[in-house]
Amino acid sequence: MKVSVTGANGQLESEIRFLSSEFSTRANRPKYSILDKSKIESTFNLNISRWKDGLNKYLIEIQ
Repeated sequence: MKVSVTGANGQLESEIRFLSSEFSTRANRPKYSILDKSKIESTFNLNISRWKDGLNKYLIEIQ
């Protein structure tokens, strides 16, 4: 994992790299899990796109 800190001017101030295995956790975490968004979609009548589609759309918009 990498954590980057940027200043108010948007410039990179520091960067820290570490492995999640370096931190102990109280609960076992699944190796692979998918967020089920069906409840929020049906409750609020939404159609939430897949994250990859949203990212691609954003990257196209900022070019």
